[in-house]
Amino acid sequence: MTQGQPNPDRDTTAEQQRTDLAATVDALHATMDIPRRAKGKVHEDVERIKRQPATALAAYLYALRTEFVTVAVVLSSLYPVLPVIVGIVFLSERLRRSQALGLAAALTATVLIAVA
Repeated sequence: MTQGQPNPDRDTTAEQQRTDLAATVDALHATMDIPRRAKGKVHEDVERIKRQPATALAAYLYALRTEFVTVAVVLSSLYPVLPVIVGIVFLSERLRRSQALGLAAALTATVLIAVA
């Protein structure tokens, strides 16, 4: 057989390999059942997210009953400060001068109210 001429045995083998590969992929897909697993994961995440506001509200009400109202209200209104601090510490984010001054003022005000 010369080079450039089609080889029927080789073509049949390649076609058989493609068919076997497609069957293997279909079997793996059926075994893994990715759509069902993905829906289950989404359902778990939704349920977890639904519980978070209730937990936050319970903590806020507990703080109002056990601490001074002024401290509890000020601390709860400063919740955006925590993600900023996490971003600075763990993600190495940089703040502009005005943002840094605002963060410092918020933390200073919180300390002043807490010790007053």
